[in-house]
Amino acid sequence: MESIPSFPSSSSSSSPSSSGGGGTAGTLENSRPLPTLKTGRSILKVPDPSEAEAVVNYYKKNREHLINLGPAWPADFLTVAYWENELQKNQREFQDDRSLRFFLFDRANPEVVVGSANLSNVVRSAA
Repeated sequence: MESIPSFPSSSSSSSPSSSGGGGTAGTLENSRPLPTLKTGRSILKVPDPSEAEAVVNYYKKNREHLINLGPAWPADFLTVAYWENELQKNQREFQDDRSLRFFLFDRANPEVVVGSANLSNVVRSAA
């Protein structure tokens, strides 16, 4: 692996609002960078809303396999607008230390999503 990100606590900061396009790619305004892990073949990251089309294509391509693995998909699930909103929400949840919702991209073809992995319901407290 090329990089291993650290995940500092943001408990002292307030919830950031989305940038509406004013921030840099991969971050929300006034926030810490989103984690990205790179291997020789893959990129694991919390995608930017601008990558919503790649996520939609992943779900369309794998619909038959994925549709019965979780809760029912809303009617607009396979739309770019739905995923732009979801990816923005995923970034806010990361900034609030509540989740890490990764998508796995093909490094040789970085506009192609090949998988996903979620860590949700994150609770920070003393052990």
